[in-house]
Amino acid sequence: MDKDMNLRISRAAVPLALLLSTMATGQQLQFAGTMQRNLPGPFTRGSAGGNAGELLQRFDADDMRGFGIEPGFPGVQVVRGIWMQARSILPGFSDGGPRLSLYIEDPLRPNFPDLQSPLFVWNGAAGVSPPLAVYGDTYFALPTPVLVPIGQDLFVGYTVNASSGPVNGRMINYLPSSATSSTGDLPGAGMPLSPPEEAGTRLFRNLTTDAMHYEVGGQYMIELITATPSGFPTALTNQGNFNVGLTPPGGTSMLSGLHPDAASPPRNAGRADNVGFLFTDQGMQAGDPVLFLASLSGFGPVTPLDQMTPGSVGALCLPDLDAIPLAIVPLGTNFRASFVWTLDPAVRPLLLGNSWALQAIGYDSVDGVLRGSMCCRQRF
Repeated sequence: MDKDMNLRISRAAVPLALLLSTMATGQQLQFAGTMQRNLPGPFTRGSAGGNAGELLQRFDADDMRGFGIEPGFPGVQVVRGIWMQARSILPGFSDGGPRLSLYIEDPLRPNFPDLQSPLFVWNGAAGVSPPLAVYGDTYFALPTPVLVPIGQDLFVGYTVNASSGPVNGRMINYLPSSATSSTGDLPGAGMPLSPPEEAGTRLFRNLTTDAMHYEVGGQYMIELITATPSGFPTALTNQGNFNVGLTPPGGTSMLSGLHPDAASPPRNAGRADNVGFLFTDQGMQAGDPVLFLASLSGFGPVTPLDQMTPGSVGALCLPDLDAIPLAIVPLGTNFRASFVWTLDPAVRPLLLGNSWALQAIGYDSVDGVLRGSMCCRQRF
């Protein structure tokens, strides 16, 4: 599923509410980045079995920040919608109960959502409802912008209804961290094997007890929709069951994309990933320049680009003094630009245990403004 994630493209599955949101705000709504080049695996109900439960995808502030930075909302990250690949075998979407919830991190329990103070809960009210899909893409247009504090984890939860079994009712598509499934993506050593909150991004919540735990590996097909460009690290791998990783610029998953198996010795035998970054923006013109930046010091202050050039969107979120220019690449006719770093074998032993932060900033030659992606940390 190598998708063009710009929401201006006509799709029967896109609800009218989202199209009206785009028109009303005058903004170009796009995916934050992780689903630019990604592949879905099987559907799952997580640990729910036949019971009701909440499946949650964590967007870790230690891995990504500076998404959805808009001039009208200073000091926060703005989420305008949610996309997921969901399946609903009746009663599915038509039954009661919350179906979409957004949370920030619990200040009393790091790495877990704050259930007492959700940012947004949708239980099927008019104006947000996605199309009734038996299988496929589902877009949730949020009725008002959801404001996410910078530097805090964001959790997107989807409630699966009680069903007659683990393959009935609501389900979510996910990418397993597996070498044996038909589709899968194994991370490198940058994603630890333990503890659970460091070894995965998917959570399960028991709706009866509110008990939560991290599921084993993988990534739900859930993505943030923002009014800023898409951007995410990539990994060029040799995994036959993750074919978007076989061709440049590689895959953009939270697994190998954020945790490439690029160091030597590799975690997974035979791997020697090359790495890069993919930027997508249909708010710019083909040929507009895109600057790719990196920092060995991690993230810096999130400084809105509007403060540098009025009318810009996004932010500089790498440290000013040690942001390293990697390349300037013209935006292609597919509205994408990418940078790939082909690693010298001599460099690979030095990578283990290290990381760098990446982002891309484009220049819109028509409006004379800057358009920045979020920043992401790639760990080796």
